[in-house]
Amino acid sequence: MLVASDIIIGLVDECDHLIGFLRVLTDFVYKAFIFDVIVKPTHRNQSLGKKFLDSVVHHPQLESVEYLGLYCLSEMIPLYER
Repeated sequence: MLVASDIIIGLVDECDHLIGFLRVLTDFVYKAFIFDVIVKPTHRNQSLGKKFLDSVVHHPQLESVEYLGLYCLSEMIPLYER
C-alpha cells in the first residue's frame, strides 16, 4: 500500500511515536485523492485532522492539481465538511 502511494504524511509526537497518518494517490495534474486519514484515539479532538488536510491542500506537489477528493466513510463526512 505504501509503495503504491504518491504522497504519505505522518504526524509524530514529541517522543517520535506515530500518532497520525494519511496518504494521497494522484496523477499530479488533474486529480488527487486522500485516503486513510487516521489519528490515534488519544490525540483526537486536537484539530490534527484539519492540520493533515491543510498539509495536503498546501502541499507543493499538489498546488496545481485541479480536483482534490477525500475518500472516507459516510459517517465521517460531517467531520471533514467543517
